[in-house]
Amino acid sequence: MKYLRLMFFSLLAVLSTASFAENGEQKKVFGDYTVFYNAFNSSELAPEVARQYSITRAGNLGVVNIAVRKKSHNDSNPVSTIITGNVLNLLSQGNPLRFKKVEESGAIYYLATFRFENQDTLTFNLSLTPEEVNKNFKFSFQNQFFIDE
Repeated sequence: MKYLRLMFFSLLAVLSTASFAENGEQKKVFGDYTVFYNAFNSSELAPEVARQYSITRAGNLGVVNIAVRKKSHNDSNPVSTIITGNVLNLLSQGNPLRFKKVEESGAIYYLATFRFENQDTLTFNLSLTPEEVNKNFKFSFQNQFFIDE
């Protein structure tokens, strides 16, 4: 089980690094809160990792990953957050995102899946409310997706 978690986090780190290099670092800062985000094709997940997190691997199914951390002195801590949002294509056709909370070894992150067409440029509109505050943080980001055959 520890091996699978390590593999999952390693995969997310690799995907994040590749994505950061391509699009710049994918984070938004709202005062003391930093939101880290990325979206990728679910077929990039190892089969055992996808099974562990109940994610279907498919060439036209993507995963969006969100993590929120709060600054505290010289460190930052994961924060439970209510996340809602949707994903829209260039024709403004959209679907709601349903996030699943995952807590492991001092980390909290949220995963949601979505379908896409080949070469879709998708806009993710997100609204986050950390459980500790009564503030709502909103932001959007875009990614292009290709069907993995």
